Amino acid sequence: MAESGKIPQIDPAEIEILIEKIEHNKLDERERRLIKARLLGLLPAAVLAALSLTQACATKAKSMAESQAWQQGSSKIRSPSWLPPLYDPDHQPAVMAETPEQSIHLVEATKCEKCVVGKRFVFELRNNKTEEVKRFAFENTTTQVDSIAIVDRSRAAILGRWTSLISQITVVDSTSSTVLDTFYCIDPELSPDQKRLTYRPLIPRNAEGVDASYVYAIYDLTLPPEANRVNGIVQTEDLKDVGLPIYPYQNQQERTLSPRAGAADGIHYQVSRQVIWLNENVIAFVDRQNHDPQHSTVRLVTADVSRGVDEALVREVSLNEPLLKTTRCTDEGDPLRWLLVNSIRFSHDNPDVVELALDQTDHCVITKTLSIPIARVEPSDWRGVGEFESRRTIAVVITHFCVSFR
Repeated sequence: MAESGKIPQIDPAEIEILIEKIEHNKLDERERRLIKARLLGLLPAAVLAALSLTQACATKAKSMAESQAWQQGSSKIRSPSWLPPLYDPDHQPAVMAETPEQSIHLVEATKCEKCVVGKRFVFELRNNKTEEVKRFAFENTTTQVDSIAIVDRSRAAILGRWTSLISQITVVDSTSSTVLDTFYCIDPELSPDQKRLTYRPLIPRNAEGVDASYVYAIYDLTLPPEANRVNGIVQTEDLKDVGLPIYPYQNQQERTLSPRAGAADGIHYQVSRQVIWLNENVIAFVDRQNHDPQHSTVRLVTADVSRGVDEALVREVSLNEPLLKTTRCTDEGDPLRWLLVNSIRFSHDNPDVVELALDQTDHCVITKTLSIPIARVEPSDWRGVGEFESRRTIAVVITHFCVSFR
């Protein structure tokens, strides 16, 4: 059990990720509290820094509340929170998932005797029609379970964490307690139909001593593990090189999850708080490609996976022109370097407009929201796997497989 007032510990594996989030102003509330607690135990000068950080947290919390209220204005899409569940592995919260056919409850979490770190988790599977009850279990380096996704009648995905910042996904056969796959990742986002998962692979941010681009990946929970590997081969000891790349373009074309360290065309960073599922097939996020200290390109990226994760159609469009009209910073280097997008949604007033909610802690930003017209894409416009198309208006892929947003 955790002691009252105990200072949170930072796992060495988290340090690079924490540094990355500090640099891009993407710390969540738990991470800020952790840093504050550490600073309070150091020199008096650090205490002053902690107080300043607390004030910044209050401003951030206000911005978060405004963004969440704004996001709930649309009933057309899921309204996910980018704040992860509190990480407190000594106090495992109750977790359950339910469909009309079945329900799954976490009933036990005990220390994994075979693992250096991690736990053994026991789940109860109930058939809601026959009331038959079965149990299944697994044990690995997962220290806390955050949520459960019921993929189908015999398959479930357990979304947990290895450390506070590093997630661990475990795919199990719920009828036989067989672990089908497990891997580490960053910022996983589950699709509304519980069938697919997007995330960033767990790859060192400083590859070969140079800042490396973000890589965005996707995993189809309905497919076998080998179908979610770039080479079709599953290596059980490799918990990082898992999933299929969807962005940047070069990673998708070369079928690699490794970041392109020091790429000549610039480093990619995610500037939306999360990858948003607009429906079961279409995801969206905002990416910033840093060319040099004075210039970067910000793009809204959409990917349609209705034909399968291995045939994702990805489209991108530059947002520099509309964004630069809303910034007051022109003589302090790249005016878009602190840009942060809290959420993305379709306008509930106009289905042909996408709205971005900008974070107000960026002193350069003048406006709170940015409205972008959409160029609808018909099925006949499908140009082939992996092809990119840049337009001055945002291209959101809508095929006959997709649900109408009207």
